[in-house]
Amino acid sequence: REGKKEILDLSFYRPVPGQPVANEDLDLQLVALHGLRQHGPGISSLEIAELWAKYVRYTFDEFGYATRNLRRGLRPPVSGWHDNWFRHGSGAMGRCQLWAMVAPAAPHVAAEYAYHDATLDHAEEGVWAAMFWAAVQSAAFASSDRRALVGVGLGMIPSTSRVARAVQVACEAHQLGRTWVEARSRILTAVGAELYADAPQNTGFAMLGWLYGNGDFGSSLCHAANCGYDCDGTAGAVGATLGILLGRSGLPTEWMAPLGDAVVLGWGVVDLDVERTVAELTEHTIEAAEQVVAARCPEVQFVDALESAEVPLSLAADLPEQEPRLSALPEGAQAAGAAPATAENVGEGLEQPASALPVTENSRSEMEGVHEAGTAQATEEGVGEGPDQTASTLPVTEEATPEREGVDSPAGSPEGAAHSDTSTEDVHTPPLAAPSDAPALRRFEHVRPLWTISPRTAVYRQGPYEVEVDYGENGPAIVPNAAASLMFTVRNLGEEDFVGNIRISTPAGWDVRVPGAQGQRQMLARGGMARYGFVIRCPETASLSAVNPVGLVLAPEHGSPTLLPVPLLGGHCWHYVGPLANSHMEGFERSFEPEEKPGLSERYLGRAGAMVSWQRIGFRETVMDVEPLFDRGPGVLYLRTALRMERPVDARIVVHCNDGVRAWLNGRLLLQRHSHEEFHPIMGSGNAMAETTLGQGANLLVLKVVRCKDPVRLAVIITD
Repeated sequence: REGKKEILDLSFYRPVPGQPVANEDLDLQLVALHGLRQHGPGISSLEIAELWAKYVRYTFDEFGYATRNLRRGLRPPVSGWHDNWFRHGSGAMGRCQLWAMVAPAAPHVAAEYAYHDATLDHAEEGVWAAMFWAAVQSAAFASSDRRALVGVGLGMIPSTSRVARAVQVACEAHQLGRTWVEARSRILTAVGAELYADAPQNTGFAMLGWLYGNGDFGSSLCHAANCGYDCDGTAGAVGATLGILLGRSGLPTEWMAPLGDAVVLGWGVVDLDVERTVAELTEHTIEAAEQVVAARCPEVQFVDALESAEVPLSLAADLPEQEPRLSALPEGAQAAGAAPATAENVGEGLEQPASALPVTENSRSEMEGVHEAGTAQATEEGVGEGPDQTASTLPVTEEATPEREGVDSPAGSPEGAAHSDTSTEDVHTPPLAAPSDAPALRRFEHVRPLWTISPRTAVYRQGPYEVEVDYGENGPAIVPNAAASLMFTVRNLGEEDFVGNIRISTPAGWDVRVPGAQGQRQMLARGGMARYGFVIRCPETASLSAVNPVGLVLAPEHGSPTLLPVPLLGGHCWHYVGPLANSHMEGFERSFEPEEKPGLSERYLGRAGAMVSWQRIGFRETVMDVEPLFDRGPGVLYLRTALRMERPVDARIVVHCNDGVRAWLNGRLLLQRHSHEEFHPIMGSGNAMAETTLGQGANLLVLKVVRCKDPVRLAVIITD
């Protein structure tokens, strides 16, 4: 089951479905496909964002944080980076298959599409994972060489990323003949993270499934899913890859038959007429692919049939310069049954590039394969850790895989089903990347610049000006009495030179400082570019809203000024007092003085025996970093804030905490919970939440946060 962190014991669907299970990964691809058909190959991340606002209602994990950012006016990539605890999640990795299918045999184009899609609700590692798998799956239309495909994927992402490290660790473990359980452990040691849906560790698990499945579809899915964590995403990634490699005719009947031909839409997409069958979805995907190929992939051709089964293309020989290959094996070590990897044989058997990459009409079968295989995800949780297994065996129960005619049923084959011999590669092929001195991937320049785009910047177009806004390290949020720096890069795309004043507008009472070198009169030639910096501060006495009217003003000496609105969000303003003593871990049950005398002028006896008083603190993000206030020890902390409403509003207050928490609203106990559960601050719901009405004017919200032995995590979310 998704989210379980122990080893599972799946060998087939559990239970066997009668149709595909609805899944947000497919849902968002259906929305994106609708956008492609509407806007064409030039679809932008902003146009995808508009589709989300119109059709998507999911609020969990990264979707919730990103859609709130988008509603408040933030643009990608800032929308995926700012105040998003799930920014490194695997959501975009789970929906990148569409970009591979509409840009077949053009991994650089698929990776670029995946980037613009992923940055809506992810940043950095969450984006790199989507680019990696989109490139691998696109390249799979032109080559079945796993080593080459992995090399292409690694060439599309920074070599220093955790995603790249996860792929390397999985490949190295397989080369060294480690069991899949040992490989899983190595991946967690190298890149493991608190979030179960963390993209790097789940990319490693998907690679593990592909490697240790030895080309068998069911075994590959089960190896990936049995690693646990985001098991539907990992099985989906390897299933989609094999779906492209094998085509529909190559997929095992026993895995495809339970799914049928239906496309099942989840609850989170509304008012959108989507494809109802795999055949219809395939038809529309091919139509979009033909448009993308015609517009963006001149090296790709659609042909009726290939003269040979293998496309004459060496993708591994097209890796970007200076990209490191996977780490070499220790001296004397080699993959089980394989020749040692050397400079002489690492590229052995790879054919030379062709001038054009042919994609046959059989691509319809391949796309049907990936649509079906991507939903062939084993479900339900296993029974926990088992003994170490060999590299070719899954930890399955005797009931799940009975012996038939003296031969063990292969992992991934249901009881009574014949083993499908669909392997496209030699079991012992070492999954190496190409040598680092290989020539650059064709048109690779379209991908590398994406690595350097800061997720704290956004680009706007207003009148004759293109403006890049850099929000700085603190992001697009401001808290009282703390300075915020904004840097604007302005390009004059108009027909005339600009001569005048460039300034920033802020709410009344805010302080603005301008570096002296900028002066009061600016000149910007047509076609020219210049940078302008400002430092702003909101005093405690000034107004601070959820979204504050800040703008860049370009006022020429002759003519009307141009105003570019720049979203600047208000942070969360609180007072806190503590820590108070949590003696014998009884702090949650015990009442303390701030509950009876909550006035800001009050003083209380603190944990160390000294008197403590209320202090003001601001948080720029939803997850509030209160752990430093406990000074690394058990204690009790009280926080209070005023929620000001212009009119009565029905609201839901959710408090996420991995320890003890109580909340009072206007003196009435609102919620309480004491549980050392995993911290997972999803938007709009949780184990500690309450429906209430916020009255007109100020509403006093008081929190009691208890820390026992472990560091405490806290998030407060208020929604309508």
